[in-house]
This record gives sequence, structure tokens and C-alpha cells, in this order.
Amino acid sequence: MTTGKPGLGIIESAYDPIQRAAREAYRMVGPFFSGKEVDIAQVDDTTAINELIACEALGLCNKGTSGKLTEDGVTSLEGDLPVNTDGGSIANGQPLGACGLAQVYELVLQLRGKAKGRQVKDGVEYAVQYNGGAFGSGFCGGIGGRGFGPGGAYIVNVFTPQL
Repeated sequence: MTTGKPGLGIIESAYDPIQRAAREAYRMVGPFFSGKEVDIAQVDDTTAINELIACEALGLCNKGTSGKLTEDGVTSLEGDLPVNTDGGSIANGQPLGACGLAQVYELVLQLRGKAKGRQVKDGVEYAVQYNGGAFGSGFCGGIGGRGFGPGGAYIVNVFTPQL
């Protein structure tokens, strides 16, 4: 878990803390583990741009290529790197306080092969979860507007049947 910089909007502040949280989580898996080894992801999509930022910051694709990744269907349920297989937070009514748990539940179902109609290809080895952001998940406030605004908490977890 990391935090963003207070006073910056989410688009300006999200990439760096997500990337830092991902690096730490990946280091815990192994010294050479990277986002390129992830088979499935559940990421915060409070707004549509969040998913694109997350894909890049998590290292699932190169910076500036997440839009093409999505357009090409790579992140679809049938794609090579399914993202938000349950439809994501937007599709699930953005259950504040429960988004992270819903993501974990979906990844556990996927890893166990029990996601039924949403089940991705066999052999899911690594799943990544990113949740957080600026609004409500962590507050970086200040007096008189100094430091007020997004900053938030950014959480990345890696799941695998082997761990």
C-alpha cells in the first residue's frame, strides 16, 4: 500500500503510487516477477480512466498503450489478459468500502475455476488486484485548502494458488 500526493487530481497522482505499490507486491512474489506475468486483473474503475491508468501503472502494458490494449480486446473476458471479469466496480454499483473485497472474491473464484460464466481460460497462475484512489480510501487533508484533495491510498495484491 502506498499513498499519493495531496493536492493533485487523480489523473496526475494515481500512476506513481500504483506503480510503487505494484513494485513492492511483485517483489514479494519474487525478485524477477513483473506485471508481464499476470494472467488476470481486478482493478479500480471508479471512473473509466482509472482502469487504463492502472493497466499501465501495474506494468500490464507499456505506458500509453492501455487504450489500444482495451480496443484490441486483450482485456476482455476472452482476451489474453482479462481485466475486471465481473464487470468492475462501475458494473457492480460501486459498493463503497466493499470494492476491494469484491475484487478479491472474484479473483479467488477465478483461481479456483469456479467463476462459472465469467471463468477465464484454464491455467491462471497469477492474479493482481489494485484498489484505492483518491476519494475516501485515504484522505490527505490540510488547513485552509493547503494539501487538500486527492492523495489517497493505493493497494496492490498478487494472488496465486502457489503462494
